[in-house]
Amino acid sequence: MDDKLEAILSILEIDPELQVKKPIRGKTGITIRELVRALLTTNSIQDSAKLLGYSDNPIKQIIRQHLAPRFPNRSYEFGTGKGTFPWRTSLLALIGHKFCNSCNSAKPLDYFYNNTSQFSGKASFCNSCSLIYSKKHKFYIAERTPSWSDLDLIENFYHNCPKGYHVDHIIPLRGETVSGLHIISNLQYLLPTENRTKSNNFK
Repeated sequence: MDDKLEAILSILEIDPELQVKKPIRGKTGITIRELVRALLTTNSIQDSAKLLGYSDNPIKQIIRQHLAPRFPNRSYEFGTGKGTFPWRTSLLALIGHKFCNSCNSAKPLDYFYNNTSQFSGKASFCNSCSLIYSKKHKFYIAERTPSWSDLDLIENFYHNCPKGYHVDHIIPLRGETVSGLHIISNLQYLLPTENRTKSNNFK
């Protein structure tokens, strides 16, 4: 990740050694380099703050002062109004990369399939992970599809999915406490943010 960190720092045009939090009460302080590294290696400001040894508020203040002005369109481009995308996403986009949450690595955008239902226009997982997930998902769908399921209705439901939405199983096929069937009455349209929040839970 260090090569990506350096590339991002050069694009940001901020002195990487600029101390944005001075040492206090035994804490060593924070430089821009350390802040950006923490944001790249964690999934939230809260996790970044813990990694840096601070509470959320000073880190949020530093981000507002030093990073946010360099991303004037961040809310529009990354849908951050709902807090759905971490700073890692915005920073990696500067160098044409995206983070795959499946293999936990940052890869160039062309390693991700196009997916118009995603805010970013790219799939959540890289191509390699998507292939593995697809095989597993097909297996679970086949396993949870009863013989009386109306496959034509299901196909039409998927085909008519509104742009920007996902097809979701109301009762997940691999739920922790209960597992549903792949039938038309168990399908719904959900926004990607809602689908990610729901995960394999039955809500």
